[in-house]
Amino acid sequence: MAALGKELDTLYSCHVLYTVRLRRPDQAYDAFDGPGRDLMEKALSLRMDLDAVIPERDARDRLIAASGGAVRELLDLVSQAAYMAHGAVITRADVERAVTVRRQRMRDLINANGWLDALVRLARDKQIFPDKACMDVLFHRLAFKYNGEGWYDVHPLVAEIPEFDRALHDVLR
Repeated sequence: MAALGKELDTLYSCHVLYTVRLRRPDQAYDAFDGPGRDLMEKALSLRMDLDAVIPERDARDRLIAASGGAVRELLDLVSQAAYMAHGAVITRADVERAVTVRRQRMRDLINANGWLDALVRLARDKQIFPDKACMDVLFHRLAFKYNGEGWYDVHPLVAEIPEFDRALHDVLR
């Protein structure tokens, strides 16, 4: 019973799994810079015949950018797009339907929990801060820690939510 209050890393060997960096912190959320895009595509190619399942490079790029560099997010989006596909091939339209569903779930989660301010602050500062809301958005994969310099940012689909975009622009003015 005493173990319940202990930190997880005192009981188990814990490793930080950083999100693959797809872009620099100062770039747009759908930009690619460096080897991250190719690494994410390779992760997909190890799981499926990409040329057969997702033949359009544009569809692959949208999936990869929308994942934010998180392999789990990428696989979730591909699964959702495959479910929505009309056949064995995932098209850009299927990807957009999957992205729309995921973005709406995120929007509802943010609004229901009042996390907009925490996400705006994290996007502005590219760092976390000692606040429950900040930890909650990381736990719910609404923000990621990127390798290399160790910076944080919101999930790219959060950046596409109109309320977030307006709030961030208001703060940056």
